[in-house]
Amino acid sequence: MTVVIRADAVMTKPVVTITADDRLSKVSRIFREKKLHHLLVVDGKEFVGIVSDRDFFRSIGPRAELPVATEAEAASLNKRVHQVMSRHPICVRENQSVDDVMDLFIKHEISCVPVIDVEGFPIGIISWRDIIKLLHSRSKTSPSST
Repeated sequence: MTVVIRADAVMTKPVVTITADDRLSKVSRIFREKKLHHLLVVDGKEFVGIVSDRDFFRSIGPRAELPVATEAEAASLNKRVHQVMSRHPICVRENQSVDDVMDLFIKHEISCVPVIDVEGFPIGIISWRDIIKLLHSRSKTSPSST
């Protein structure tokens, strides 16, 4: 018998959110301090997008945060989140299966999915790292096939 593992069993929570009008300097600080790779963007009670570390670094360039950055390079940290975020992210509900999540990762070539409640507000996030941790823990507890 196959055990179905729900998204809410592996999601990371609580989520860290930012607003579309926040500056990329704030995104930089959160990524650095909290060691995250994705931030969910909300506007009041509405979920409007996601910013990945790849989106962030692509938008600021390689030198923006270095002491040798030119004024123009450093100014890229003044951009607003809405200028770099991905809109309409692919999401799952908390009762969907981890298999559904893995299918979405493969089909859409994405590295995370927000988990949303019935109102469409994010309550968690699942990254490929969460899936790897799950698979690793299950491999340690399942009987050896040798």
